[in-house]
Amino acid sequence: MAELVEALVILDNISKEYGSRGKSVRVIDNISLEIGSEFLAILGPSGCGKSTLLRMIAGVEKPSSGRIVYKTHDKGSPSVGFVFQSPNLIPWLTALENVALPLKARGIPAREAEEIARRYLSLVGLQEFENFYPDELSGGMKQRVNIARALSVEPEILLMDEPFSHLDPLTAESLRAELLDIWLSGVSPVKAVVLVTHDVIEAVYMADRIVILTPRPARISKIVSVNLPRPRNRLSPEFGKLVDLVYEYVS
Repeated sequence: MAELVEALVILDNISKEYGSRGKSVRVIDNISLEIGSEFLAILGPSGCGKSTLLRMIAGVEKPSSGRIVYKTHDKGSPSVGFVFQSPNLIPWLTALENVALPLKARGIPAREAEEIARRYLSLVGLQEFENFYPDELSGGMKQRVNIARALSVEPEILLMDEPFSHLDPLTAESLRAELLDIWLSGVSPVKAVVLVTHDVIEAVYMADRIVILTPRPARISKIVSVNLPRPRNRLSPEFGKLVDLVYEYVS
């Protein structure tokens, strides 16, 4: 398991409410959590607020109360990459151009942006497909482009919102293993990965810790440490016992 030496992100008693015309719904309720150099899974029932929590960690949304503190390299805005559930690629851009787009938006010269994009496409196994357009790629390839795009900005924190849920089982399995290899190898500067999922087996297979949320309004009901060596064997008795334990907490 990754050493949780120092928190990269601190969630300090955060809550989130949505409302209009005098009506409000509380989605997140007083969550406190420290995220360090680790692979963290956020697990909970559909509609409980997992994606809302992820967007707040990303800084896309602000909590209604409480605060989020980032301990990133610049001690300011978080260095974050975001992998969405669907790839959301721009159809008239090639795979290379899609990955280079956020780099160019940051003011990186086009040639340098494409060199970086090419490196990360190679990292996800798509070096031969850089000039292909999204409609020429399979679902798994599109999600690889999505991951390469998130990694290309060289984030310290990688946020993933159910990135394997729309893929067939074999493709999803391959991508999970590849993502773990990228993170564990240290070939990218990512220090922490936060994965939103509703898949217990996926959480136990990938994570160092699993944060289990209650139904809405989401609170933390349990945090489970996954003290299993990698690569993890789904058929081992230890893996099965931990899956059963997490299912008990979720139910």
